[in-house]
Amino acid sequence: MNRIFVVLLTFCLSLGAESKIKFDEKEFQNLVVTVLEKRISDVNVRKADDKRAVYINEIEYSLSNLYRLYRTSTGNDEELIFDHFEKAIRMTENQPKSALSWEKAKTILMPQIIRQEYAKENRIYQGRIFGNDLVVSFVLNYKDGYRYVLEENQTSWNVSEEELFRNAIDNLDRISRNVKFLKVNSGILAIRMQDSYDATRILLPKLRERIAKRLGNDFEFALPKRDFLICWSRSLPEDVKIRLAEQVDSDFQSGAYSISKEVFVGSREGIRGR
Repeated sequence: MNRIFVVLLTFCLSLGAESKIKFDEKEFQNLVVTVLEKRISDVNVRKADDKRAVYINEIEYSLSNLYRLYRTSTGNDEELIFDHFEKAIRMTENQPKSALSWEKAKTILMPQIIRQEYAKENRIYQGRIFGNDLVVSFVLNYKDGYRYVLEENQTSWNVSEEELFRNAIDNLDRISRNVKFLKVNSGILAIRMQDSYDATRILLPKLRERIAKRLGNDFEFALPKRDFLICWSRSLPEDVKIRLAEQVDSDFQSGAYSISKEVFVGSREGIRGR
């Protein structure tokens, strides 16, 4: 049982990696500037007075979340930094010169559950609260990735959170009708389509109904990472549920795109804390 948990939940571990000396925040700020100047030639990068931030094309970006990932990462530091900022820059600098209209945006809108801290740091529009320190944000889904809906986008469109949420859920449901469950063990199932929306699919009422048919109404679930959703029956032995929660915590701590180590209760009717 433990072996199964490790294989299916810990999907971002880098085995056998040598321990590396990590920079402090000031040194890390210098590293970020060096990497971005090397890898992204068409942007202007400079250090902020605050060692926990940099300016990219005169937009301030916090380094707090990235530094936390860097401290626990066993992978390539340059790739971690580049991947993080390539997406962040695209969400602002690579927008069309003329702002996307709401009529177009609503057709490619998707929900995305993220940490509230990250939303605040990057001016991402915050929708409804989800658990402790999480919010439902929104993204524009493109073939080469997605871009977050920023506060100024929502202001420009002049649409309510309810309308954003309804359109995003409808779009996500449309691409989720044939989602397959991965059976981990008796009373445990997971979703891992790896299309950037696995965790956020728990927002879909039709999907929760499918899960409830297999695990019983009032099942427990966790979303340690963006690309992984795991659910289990509340009738499992307590020692099994404890080990599941411990592994969720471990998986949340490792690698990028972490969401939460919290365990939630889902049902046909909705979602709540355990």
